[in-house]
Amino acid sequence: MSTSHQDLRAALLAFPGLTALVGQSVHIDFAPAEAPQPFVVVKADGIEYIRGLDGSRHGQIERFDVEAWADRRSVAVAVSEQCLLALEAANYWPESKQPDGIDPELLERVCVLTLEI
Repeated sequence: MSTSHQDLRAALLAFPGLTALVGQSVHIDFAPAEAPQPFVVVKADGIEYIRGLDGSRHGQIERFDVEAWADRRSVAVAVSEQCLLALEAANYWPESKQPDGIDPELLERVCVLTLEI
C-alpha cells in the first residue's frame, strides 16, 4: 500500500458530509464482510511510469478507484457525491465516474470515481 492510499483515505475522512453518511467506514483495497453499509473503498488501479529519453524513471502517476457501496442506488449516489466533494476539497480531481454498478451476488450498488495522483 502506498502513502497515496492513506492520503486519499485521510482526505475522505476529513470531510464532514461524507462521514455523516459512512462514519469511519472508508477502507483500503476491500471492505471486511462485516462492514456496515454504506461504505467507501479506495483501490489502486495502476501505475504509469514517467521516463526520460534515456529510460530513467523520473516519477510515476498512480491511478485509483474510489468506490461508494450501499444497498440502494440512491444511497450509493449520495455517498459518491460526497466523495467527489471531499476529494475536490483536498485538491484531488477525479477524472471520471461510473455512476451505477451492481454486484449481482450481493445485490449491492456501487458508484466509482477514478483519479490520478
